[in-house]
Amino acid sequence: MRYEKKMNERIDLNCDLGEGGPNDAALLGYVTSANIACGVHAGSAEIMRRTMQLAAAAGVGIGAHPGLADPAGMGRREGSLSAPDASDLVFAQVALMKIVAQEIGLQLRHVKPHGALYNQAARDPALAEAVAKAVRAVEPKLILFALAGSCLAEAG
Repeated sequence: MRYEKKMNERIDLNCDLGEGGPNDAALLGYVTSANIACGVHAGSAEIMRRTMQLAAAAGVGIGAHPGLADPAGMGRREGSLSAPDASDLVFAQVALMKIVAQEIGLQLRHVKPHGALYNQAARDPALAEAVAKAVRAVEPKLILFALAGSCLAEAG
């Protein structure tokens, strides 16, 4: 069988950025979308702003990358998190990112939870629902990145 490429097919090469690393600008030349840290697990409002501007200049789609409040562990250590706490955490980070983007004339395209939050929401239906509802409450048109077949994908 011969494969014919559809005109609308495209691969999105995605990268986590805005965590204070030195190579963000260089990486933007290789990706089509960037998950930008929201200042809780890493980054800051200034780093968010600068990373969004660099991404926009490179034609890269921007997204919020909310994580657990665990800067020492870079948001990668799982902990107990209630659904209401997860909702508040995600809402606050995505809302802040949306405000910062709007201040510089940009729009968020997507949200990809970071590290432990992403992994926990992939397995826990209540946590996944809380994350998805928080994203929708900030902006219903945002794309929610999730692991295929996960609770988060289902909730999204």
